[in-house]
Amino acid sequence: MTFRYLLWLILAGLVLLLPGATAAAERGPSVVQLRQAVVQNPEDPEANYKLGMKYLEMGRSQQAAKYLKEAVRLKPDYPEALEGLARLNRGQGNYGSSAQDLGKLLQLQPKNQELSDRVSNAYNQQGLALLKEGNLKEAEAAFKEATKADPKAIGPLSNLGVAYFRAGRPAEAAAAFREAATRDPNNAEVRFNLGLTFVATGNMVAAYAVSRDLWRLDPELAGQLNALSRPPRTPYPYAPPAK
Repeated sequence: MTFRYLLWLILAGLVLLLPGATAAAERGPSVVQLRQAVVQNPEDPEANYKLGMKYLEMGRSQQAAKYLKEAVRLKPDYPEALEGLARLNRGQGNYGSSAQDLGKLLQLQPKNQELSDRVSNAYNQQGLALLKEGNLKEAEAAFKEATKADPKAIGPLSNLGVAYFRAGRPAEAAAAFREAATRDPNNAEVRFNLGLTFVATGNMVAAYAVSRDLWRLDPELAGQLNALSRPPRTPYPYAPPAK
């Protein structure tokens, strides 16, 4: 039960980058005209890109992928086509592919912090999906890529701790949670998960210490952790530390 609650907290508390709303179809050339342009100039990356985006706006993902990929093949450093592919894959829940597309785009714009955040979020979403499926090794790799893309992000690092925990590597899980808590000292969920890791390994002294630190951030979580870590013979309920 402790383990399930640990996983539930990390998933429930995480703020995810959700797929954007599908853009309304814009006025412009018809799909017939755009297809004719590709037929006349099959090696033109822009023609393939425009047709791919038209299909994407129409919700025809298979055709959109075909022409957007062709645009990137013809012009690997085509930022608009890479963005289109990332959007397509994200909308289909293919977060790993979306992250790879954004990663290629980031190589073209290495100082774009907003783009780094999007890459991190995409890998983080991929990790969460893999974690839900029980693919722990793949989830761990995705979370590591997320932290690499945005070293300051707390969510992927904490989720990496969950992956370690589920894989039976509590020491590494504790290290990940501890590092996340260092980066964000006021994150109650991260501290709670750190305490639960100590409980799971039988280190009740460390868990109890975390529960006392947690009191100022979230008394409810502190009480729950204290109930799990308090020595069995303690006769009195936990009281918050004196200010």
